[in-house]
Amino acid sequence: MDKKNFLDDLIRKVLGNLEEPYDASTWDSLEKKVESMDEPVMEDGHFDSIVSGKLGMIDPVFEAEHWDLMNKALDQELLEPEMRDGDFDILVSQKLENINPEFESAHWDLMNQALDQE
Repeated sequence: MDKKNFLDDLIRKVLGNLEEPYDASTWDSLEKKVESMDEPVMEDGHFDSIVSGKLGMIDPVFEAEHWDLMNKALDQELLEPEMRDGDFDILVSQKLENINPEFESAHWDLMNQALDQE
């Protein structure tokens, strides 16, 4: 699994079970609203106060089963075996075992020059 996108993929997977289907047009709507604002969004935490104000008006209905579903999905994801660093090192070592490059003293000179430049 790609560690870079692990959290994004996990959240997307868990949130995929929500009742509301994903609507890409909401992002377009948000972009238009931000672009239509007269003053800069990021000035002195203005953007943060706008978001905080809007989110403060949201009062979602708490349903414990949603948290239970998310916990189960997270637990399941974390139980799946991942390649550890040591496993990766062993795999690379095995792949490199059959490589036997010929010795060339000029390579040492090139490496020495590269080290001197750093």
